[in-house]
Amino acid sequence: MLYDIEMAYGKDNVITVELLLGIFGLTLGAGGISLLTMHESKVLVRRASLQVIQQIIKSLAGQVTQRLMKATISKWRPIVGAAAVAAWSYSSTNQIGQKAVEIFEKDI
Repeated sequence: MLYDIEMAYGKDNVITVELLLGIFGLTLGAGGISLLTMHESKVLVRRASLQVIQQIIKSLAGQVTQRLMKATISKWRPIVGAAAVAAWSYSSTNQIGQKAVEIFEKDI
């Protein structure tokens, strides 16, 4: 999805690991270790060391694990669980897409 949004905005040569991690970090609330800085109409992407990338992945893994546990617990109730998982999946995909659009609209 992020690749399609990037291509739609003509930014096919700017995607990096830091940019992708930054989008996921901002969307999932792991913005404490920020790789992206938004300044007026520009987005500045910082280069990340291996240690910073590992910290971000740990943070994102914690967020995803927490949400996965909630989804797993809700699956014990088949109808409600399925609806909750579908709503969560739709919501998180929508949030990631919106954040990507917001970022790719700007100069990177």
